[in-house]
Amino acid sequence: MNIKIKLIVATLSIGLFVVSCKKKDKVTCDGSNPKYNTEIKSIINNNCMPCHGPGGSDNNYSTYQTLLPTLNNGRFEKEVLTKKSMPQNKTMSNADLSKVRCWLDNGHLEN
Repeated sequence: MNIKIKLIVATLSIGLFVVSCKKKDKVTCDGSNPKYNTEIKSIINNNCMPCHGPGGSDNNYSTYQTLLPTLNNGRFEKEVLTKKSMPQNKTMSNADLSKVRCWLDNGHLEN
């Protein structure tokens, strides 16, 4: 009986591990070359400003210059594209995620 319980616990543990390690879909570039001022700023305004605007709780993304430190240290890419933990309580469209991926892949240019 003791072996059966251990086997059940081990099986459940492995199952939970596998489910928790499942990767989210990888975001790929659609081949476009968006710039901050023409396409990305509106995506950031629509998705990030409630928390990351002037006077927000964390990092100000209201301008390209205030967004740059988070771009340069990799946190923006990690949270938005890799972990998909941002924006909180909202899901960005695949089209917007793809544009952001292209923008970062192409050096996150302003103009």
